[in-house]
Amino acid sequence: MLIETELVIDIGQTHIKYFFINSENFTLLKKIIEKNNFIEKKKYFYFNHSKFKNDIYKKIFKYKKYFVFNNIVSTSFGSTSFFLNKKGAILDNITYNNNSDASLENEYLNLLPSFKTTLTPLMNNFHNMGKQILLMKKLYKKSNEKLDSLINLPNLSTYFLSHEKGFDKSYFACHSHLFDYTKRDVSSLINDLSLVKFFKRFDQPFDIAGNPSRNVISKLKLKKNCNIRFGCHDTNSTYFFHKNMNNENIDLICTGTWFIIMSEQFSKTKLTNNYNSFANFSLNNKIVPSFRFPAGLIFEKFFNKPNKVFSSKHSTLDISIINKVLIKYYSNIKNLNYNFTNTNYELKDLEVIINLNIALETDFYLSKINSRSNIIIDGNFAFNEYFIFFLKILRNKQKVFLYKSINSTACGFLYYLNKSTLSKHYNLKEINIVEKIESIDKIKEKYKNFKINNHLIY
Repeated sequence: MLIETELVIDIGQTHIKYFFINSENFTLLKKIIEKNNFIEKKKYFYFNHSKFKNDIYKKIFKYKKYFVFNNIVSTSFGSTSFFLNKKGAILDNITYNNNSDASLENEYLNLLPSFKTTLTPLMNNFHNMGKQILLMKKLYKKSNEKLDSLINLPNLSTYFLSHEKGFDKSYFACHSHLFDYTKRDVSSLINDLSLVKFFKRFDQPFDIAGNPSRNVISKLKLKKNCNIRFGCHDTNSTYFFHKNMNNENIDLICTGTWFIIMSEQFSKTKLTNNYNSFANFSLNNKIVPSFRFPAGLIFEKFFNKPNKVFSSKHSTLDISIINKVLIKYYSNIKNLNYNFTNTNYELKDLEVIINLNIALETDFYLSKINSRSNIIIDGNFAFNEYFIFFLKILRNKQKVFLYKSINSTACGFLYYLNKSTLSKHYNLKEINIVEKIESIDKIKEKYKNFKINNHLIY
């Protein structure tokens, strides 16, 4: 007998995850993780949308013998969009991992609305969607491509399966420069980039976009009344889930390739125009001040196996080892920059050193927002014993909880479907640590001063 199933596709910068979830009780039936795929053409990197389409089709067709799909939806990292031409073909897009040049950078700078309105800094490479679009329009003009419409990355699967086009405000607002937080509507950059005709409406994340197209029904044997949903920004989906499952205020730490620290309690008026400070626009239509830094990329740099290191399953947390490492390395203030490039460390000590630096960086941002609420750690680092240990010691006056259940990004959608069913799966584990590290307060103060003295406050 076929199992009624929800399919949630989570597109990350590093991996794409497919979650097959039982429609009746929201238990996880199957999870597939694959490396994300970018292709290089004529000096630019693009998201491989053709391969992504084929992968989705193959998985739906393969697992139709076990599952009958009720809903299909995607979430994704920000901030990426795709133009469609007059024939409905998806055009190659510029992704975050491309390098900009001085000429384009200057042109974009001259177009930028004020930080006060967009709550978005100018980020490196092409992490800002507005800059991606500026370059794409230049490239398409050279090739005489006629542009018809624009969709975002989490609605790519929506288009593949139903031919419905979607864009929502939560994704649109995410470090794009295209959203004006003071008006809660489009920014002046929309006019400057001649995009007005592409944004006549916004869709609600997780709403029904439509049903499978005839071609998809024929090819993949999807049932006609399967709901193809509008997608959502991954971090906003996670925040939507945790925020609605908690009666108290929370400060959320989303961990993975990037750490995103989110807090509604921090005033948006205190956000400053710098590389790592910005705002998100939640699914509850709230402005959520946010901070980010690339913790997962630090692991990848030193170990080249981020997933293995994230969980720390290969090592046992030993207080005596921790204290020896701290005495050995942290007497020198120069070792306190989490972006350190010095590789003269013993391999067995690296895990302690890097996790402490990441915990110090996290604590720094939590202090910056004057965090007093319960802290929830979500994502890969919720399984990292060293990181959890250090952060709890640094935030010893607050309750710190771990979320280790069904993928929280997928749970944002499941909450939207049925709160009562999802509530049965919401389990937070509070961290209680009795051990003490006498030197931790001194290290914390040194770290703060090091960042101030070296202009590393983001």
